[in-house]
Amino acid sequence: MLIPHQPLSDGRQAKAALRESEERWQLALQGMGDGIFDWNVVTNEVFFSAQWKAMLGYGEDEIANTLAEWEERLHPSDRQRVLGVLRAYLAREIPQYAVEYRLRCRDGSYKWLLSRGQALWNEAAQVLRMVGSNQDISDRKGAEERVRQLNEELELRVAQRTADLEAVNRAQDELLARERSIRVQMEAAALEIQLYKDIVEKIQIGFCVWELMAEGDPTSLRLVAANPAASALTGINLQAELGHFIGDCFPQASENNRREIEAYAEVIRTGRSRELNEVHYSDHRVVPSVFAVKAFPLPNRCVGIAFENITDRKQTEAALQSRAEELGRLNAILLATTAQLDRRNQELDHFAYVTSHDLKAPLRAIANLSEWIEEDLADKLDEETGHQMNLLRGRVHRLENLINGLLEYSRAGRLKGEVVRVAVRDLIAEIVDSLMPPPEFRVEIAGELPVLTTERLPLQQVFTNLIGNAIAHGYPDGRR
Repeated sequence: MLIPHQPLSDGRQAKAALRESEERWQLALQGMGDGIFDWNVVTNEVFFSAQWKAMLGYGEDEIANTLAEWEERLHPSDRQRVLGVLRAYLAREIPQYAVEYRLRCRDGSYKWLLSRGQALWNEAAQVLRMVGSNQDISDRKGAEERVRQLNEELELRVAQRTADLEAVNRAQDELLARERSIRVQMEAAALEIQLYKDIVEKIQIGFCVWELMAEGDPTSLRLVAANPAASALTGINLQAELGHFIGDCFPQASENNRREIEAYAEVIRTGRSRELNEVHYSDHRVVPSVFAVKAFPLPNRCVGIAFENITDRKQTEAALQSRAEELGRLNAILLATTAQLDRRNQELDHFAYVTSHDLKAPLRAIANLSEWIEEDLADKLDEETGHQMNLLRGRVHRLENLINGLLEYSRAGRLKGEVVRVAVRDLIAEIVDSLMPPPEFRVEIAGELPVLTTERLPLQQVFTNLIGNAIAHGYPDGRR
């Protein structure tokens, strides 16, 4: 803001003009709701605004004007990082001071704050003072944490159902940034005004001041001030629009944004701030955009408008919602597939159990019958017949083991079999003996076969199928 030149002879008039201009900028910055601090580095005295103290739950006189009051409330995990950033900024090692950290409140809890500041150095590069603001970003941090937890939960649920799905991309919702304001007290009125002006012009939030020219006529709002960020966010050179009515600056507003214009006039009438979370606007100069807007009252029938362009953020939110719905559908499919697989496994278990029971009963009867025959005819059986009886019972025992193996095989993938050392040569010999190939069929085992450490049943099943197929099918010309 520029201060009109006043004759040196009229000192009081100049002071009044400076004070009026300063109060206007202070009220504008105060309306954005952030806490202000003013640190005199030379004397190490710090002015904390009432909003700065109230943000932490303290009254006006409950915090002393010393840097230690701020430093001792820093979260232990943030202290070293924050003090390092401050030292680097004051030493001009970094171009700006902007840091997020936690500060202890009166009730012992911690609030997340976004702190920004601007320092003043003398010609000898010695820092004289630093003025800045603290913005409460606890809601944004909480939202980020909730988004993080939701992503982790979704990833865990998908991972538990299948290993074939890719990990879900995490995304974080960002809350509407709260407008920030600065209210400070400085030693010299001219320096204070310039500092406030620099802050408003450099802040990355659009800021405009509108004056209501006619009571009861919202369309009589006239643009009296705008910062560079306002022009950058809207794509309109608002400096060239100063003094114009709102319908001239934004041609489509009178038709499509009547509710918002009336809300600005209402803020002037009632003296109460209002947040308009989503304001849509477009015309021949402005691409379709969404803005987060806050309107707050200013003196002399003026209203301050602070806004951000949240078009990209809303598009991201829509994409995240679509991804969440897609994950929900995939999860429902996985649940249905898992339930169907469980039913099939239960049916297979029941079938395998019944089958193995029906097969093992006659096998045990054959084994018992062979023992009874051998006992009753012990004096009449020759050595060859006794050998055949033993061979019969051995094969019955092998067949019973094979049935047990098939029962275990039906549960493959759900139950882990026992890992043992398996001599492949002995296993093949046992399989050939149990299959009883015809006399014209000869099985030859060439060379040494390994000893494997594995589950016996799957390996036995493979060799049984291979050798059994060879015996059953042979060669077309009858050769074996």
